[in-house]
Amino acid sequence: MNLIISGNNLKVTNPLKDIINKKCQKLTKHTSQSIISMETTLSVDKDTHIIESTIHTPTGSLFAKSKDNDMYKAIDSMIAKLDKQLKKQKGKHSPDKAKLSTIQKSDIMETNDIDIDDDFLYFDDDSQIASG
Repeated sequence: MNLIISGNNLKVTNPLKDIINKKCQKLTKHTSQSIISMETTLSVDKDTHIIESTIHTPTGSLFAKSKDNDMYKAIDSMIAKLDKQLKKQKGKHSPDKAKLSTIQKSDIMETNDIDIDDDFLYFDDDSQIASG
């Protein structure tokens, strides 16, 4: 995964980079699809710490934004939002067993089961084969 971390009005320190990288690795465990890249922007507006992240996956992009008085709490909140979105996206793009139609062997009518005595066959109102 390609991780890009940048800062607006804030110097991104190594501990911040490490914690974001560590938390982002947990996101990859919750999804079967690969995360191509993640772009994260950290900023400070007066006393409010803001973190915005965009994740790019093969099925689309996800965005989360979080604000808090503490940057580490904002990071945790943003990761939780992205995790929830990834789980939701995983559910949408995984095949649903209830929606898949399967053909049972009993549903297949073999030609050996039909006795053809007359020249033609027709369907009566009960949708059963009758000879005519």
